[in-house]
Amino acid sequence: MREVENDLICGAPTQAPISWLVACGLVQCNEKKGETGQMRQEINQKRKIMKEKADSGLHRPYRQMQTHVIHIFPGRRVGKLLVVTAAVVMLMSAFYIASQLAKLNHQDPLLLSHPNEAAGLQELSHQPQEQKRLQNQPLQNHQPQQPAHRLGNPLRRAYTVVEFASSTAPLAAVLPVPAPWILFPESASTLPSLNAAAFADIIKRLSALDTGRFLQLPGAHFDSRNQPIPSPSFNVSDITEQALADVKYFHECVLDTKRDARFGPPWLCVKSPTVLAAEQAADATKEKNGYAKVKKNSNTPKWEHDFVQVHESLSGILHSFSSFAESHVDEGIVWWISHGEMLGWFWGAKLLPWDVDLDVQMSLSGLLALARYNQTIIDGRFLIDIAPNAVVRSPQKENVIDGRIVDIKTGYFMDITGLSRSSASGNVACKSPHYLKLEEVLPLHETVLEGVKVWRPHSAILLLKREYGAKSMIKTVYDTREHGIFSFNNGVWEKTSK
Repeated sequence: MREVENDLICGAPTQAPISWLVACGLVQCNEKKGETGQMRQEINQKRKIMKEKADSGLHRPYRQMQTHVIHIFPGRRVGKLLVVTAAVVMLMSAFYIASQLAKLNHQDPLLLSHPNEAAGLQELSHQPQEQKRLQNQPLQNHQPQQPAHRLGNPLRRAYTVVEFASSTAPLAAVLPVPAPWILFPESASTLPSLNAAAFADIIKRLSALDTGRFLQLPGAHFDSRNQPIPSPSFNVSDITEQALADVKYFHECVLDTKRDARFGPPWLCVKSPTVLAAEQAADATKEKNGYAKVKKNSNTPKWEHDFVQVHESLSGILHSFSSFAESHVDEGIVWWISHGEMLGWFWGAKLLPWDVDLDVQMSLSGLLALARYNQTIIDGRFLIDIAPNAVVRSPQKENVIDGRIVDIKTGYFMDITGLSRSSASGNVACKSPHYLKLEEVLPLHETVLEGVKVWRPHSAILLLKREYGAKSMIKTVYDTREHGIFSFNNGVWEKTSK
């Protein structure tokens, strides 16, 4: 049943469902009466009354019938449109399913699922004989075992990838800068809450840490084009394909993300939180491999680092890698402190007491030069590990870090991020990304951190303000939340509260 605009009932034109009125006994069909104008007036009057009742909700059957008729009996045009739409959706679904089956039939490794993750957990820790092999000989062009992991992001053609030259010859040499040079380009306005005298005292204190040696890197060292191939055995196509898949390369321990999963304690890196909780409940006071007393403030175990061991490991990385890089500076292997290490240098030329890892930066050219020594062990303890994703310079979800120096004795590490640019006039950036002007980084200044000669950026104070805010260089009480509250007194950070 539907409305018909010119339905003839008893000879009278109507615009309402007259058949419903007749069925309800509201209008009597009388041929003679229907021929008169009185019949037409009666029909219009009945229609008006029914519509008023429908609008006010007093006459439920009429309102329900109208709604019912509209939804169940659509017009022919609407019905045809629904049929055509359904057919198009079915065809598109069939085409999509066929395309996915075709990809699976081709066995594309970038689209297949990775092996079982549970089985891969056993690969997180090296066996003792493998540890011995790593310590006794360098492994050139060796890819470490990776735990089973789901495939990362699909291929993105928009990624910026390093374009290599055909030669392995290094770029322009690193140049020493003759002194004198402006030690700090920042002015007192950089820290506006301090007066000029207080800012001058800071500059005087930091200037005493610098050795007066400067180093300039050519801009070409940051370009993502025309980079020399690290070594003749460097397979550009295979490494690029692996890097574009964005499969996570570095793996950290399960409960301690500041340790490499291959070299951290197996009880910490491999076992599930449930198993660890049971062991912790059985012996909560037992000290284990670099950790002190266990905190029992949540269902998931939390561990307090033994910062004596942590800083012994991190200082060892600084000493060994600094000496290694200095002996290969003519190859372009130059690095400089950043992030937390630069903040620790600002406060007292020492690592922050709550810091449990290191962060340094390199130019793209220096990073690729370091890749020539990939998987080499420095001083029998510190592993150079450069990820294949270093050749991709766009931000990636699973691989922000380009390389690491890992203490194979403890699992603690130093993160290395490369700075690059896609055009000669653009800013440089890492994959986080942090954007920097080249003149804020260069020339590099030689300074001291933990008694080790290291390089720092030219505008160190400005970079610290941009990353951590001006208060990070002014306030002397810092709440780490995780490791307690520390106060800076007499040039030393001291823990004042847990």
